[in-house]
Amino acid sequence: MQAILHRWVRLRAARRRPQAAGPSNPRGDRSPGRGGSPMLREKNTFTPSVPLGAVHVYRANVPVWQSVAHWFQELVLQVKCKFDVRSNRQAATSPNTIEERAMHKGSCLCGAVRFEVTGTLPPPDACHCTQCRKQSGHFFASTDVPRAALTIHGADRLTWFRSSEKVRRGFCSTCGSSLFWDPIKKDWIGVAMGAFDPPTDTRRRIHIYVGEKGDYYDIVDGLPQNQH
Repeated sequence: MQAILHRWVRLRAARRRPQAAGPSNPRGDRSPGRGGSPMLREKNTFTPSVPLGAVHVYRANVPVWQSVAHWFQELVLQVKCKFDVRSNRQAATSPNTIEERAMHKGSCLCGAVRFEVTGTLPPPDACHCTQCRKQSGHFFASTDVPRAALTIHGADRLTWFRSSEKVRRGFCSTCGSSLFWDPIKKDWIGVAMGAFDPPTDTRRRIHIYVGEKGDYYDIVDGLPQNQH
């Protein structure tokens, strides 16, 4: 195989020798389109960023076939890198990949109301106010997400209770699961952490309204506590 490659290179090298200077070629340049790999002369084929001459095919004390083999390895590596970069870029921007990586799903107890949240879930807070305790039966842990990131399926099975002028609370009309804490004029909405399917990939960050907490439990997890 080496002998065949060596002979092929010698024939190609002979075609690449400069022409003698003359009226039609006063500088003795090689004629256009002569010499080099036929792959490099073909239209619509890949041309490496390193020209053939840059690998010193005719350097002293190095067999020609080794130089050509070295150039060919560089060419293959460049083509492979281009394909790898293109594949990684397409995978990173694929809608299916984004959905699988950043979609969090959940539902009520009976499954009549389901929801999806796109993106990372912010660390939730635990609210110990009287309203949240009476609505949920204990303190209410929720994460605040942008409204645009939340998709609700079965919204016709949701019932909203206006607990104040600024807030309404959403629960399933069939099973009664507490699902949403909605500050009406804000661009975000609180979603109950207990309604999410695992994994949520987040952790509780703070306790709020601890001044109204029930007297039947203590807060001993070491997280920050706000009285309001």
